[in-house]
Amino acid sequence: MNESRPKRSWFAPIVLALLVFSLMGNVFLYSKQLQQEQRSRIQAGERIIHSAWDSKQHFDVVLDALTLLIESKRAVERLEAKQALGYGFKTSHGLSEFIGAAGAADPRELAGQRRSVETFIIDMELSLSRIANHDGPLSQQESQYLTKVRDIYIDLQQQIQQFKVSSTSQQNALQTANGGPWIDIAFEMLSIINKPETILYEGVKTTN
Repeated sequence: MNESRPKRSWFAPIVLALLVFSLMGNVFLYSKQLQQEQRSRIQAGERIIHSAWDSKQHFDVVLDALTLLIESKRAVERLEAKQALGYGFKTSHGLSEFIGAAGAADPRELAGQRRSVETFIIDMELSLSRIANHDGPLSQQESQYLTKVRDIYIDLQQQIQQFKVSSTSQQNALQTANGGPWIDIAFEMLSIINKPETILYEGVKTTN
């Protein structure tokens, strides 16, 4: 007499297989998400590093041009200085990006803030384009204004020189994106920008 054997159920193995495949899929998707998030952090860090380098270039070029302008005696020398200033302000976007990134990473309220970095750049460029457009010695008023601007830029240059990142390696980019001393550097530069009551040269008006 043949004994009846219980029928094997395939339900449990199928459910187990589906659960395993689902878990593997979730792990894969989570891994991809982590990779994408890390890549975004790396790209953000790279942008901050490049903006710091651009800021340094802006300060260096403008300071050299200001020195040339202050020491100039003839219109031809001033033309050369003005051309250098024009080039310097083409790299000023880095300063806006650097300080903007600091504000996004660590929002702070700056006491007594008179102007944004964008307003500072506009007023500086406009004033320096209108000043010393003549032959002969600079007036006392012109010399005093140019010296004041040079002092501001010296202070800004000293701050950005504290940014020591020299490459956009993944490690440097990630560390920068995660914060650090560069944020304090950026806010100190914003403070320097806001110290003077006015930065427009007398008689120069901006439409902003």
